[in-house]
Amino acid sequence: MMVNKAAFERAGVELPGKMTTYDDLKAMAEKFNAKGEMKLIGDGSGSEPMLENWLRQKGKALYTAEGKLAFDDADATEWFAMWADLRDAGVCVSAEDQALDTGPLETTMVTLGKAAMIPSNSNQLVAFQAINQDEITITNFPRIATDAPGGHYRKPSMFFSVAGKSNDKERLGKIHQLLCQ
Repeated sequence: MMVNKAAFERAGVELPGKMTTYDDLKAMAEKFNAKGEMKLIGDGSGSEPMLENWLRQKGKALYTAEGKLAFDDADATEWFAMWADLRDAGVCVSAEDQALDTGPLETTMVTLGKAAMIPSNSNQLVAFQAINQDEITITNFPRIATDAPGGHYRKPSMFFSVAGKSNDKERLGKIHQLLCQ
């Protein structure tokens, strides 16, 4: 999660941490809503990494080894119902505001000042800080419960690949080997 530290300070809310749960977001949001400056969080219902993290906390995954979905309709229903509840409770931004996020970091809810935190990748912290006046930090995704296992795992931010029809497969393969040492 990308987190606007100053927004949390202005709202008088402690920064989210390792044990912050989805239920904790509701209590945090009350203080944000009282200030009226911004919502606590962008709408993460469409965030694949956030969904994957949530599923991993439940002992599930997005995909099987064969590339099929590894979760069922009940999981999807629970996920979207949770976000509908967060929307109804005023925890996350409205659909109209979330629609402003068209992909570039400049249109995210944090950068537009619509939300104090959003799901994102840790390797984007420097880029977020470069375009935001307030200090930005990162934290993990919320937990489904304090005793739930975390859903995070180490994942490279960039992958190295070579097209099967590349004329430089051998040379690029050697470069790959050097990078992976």
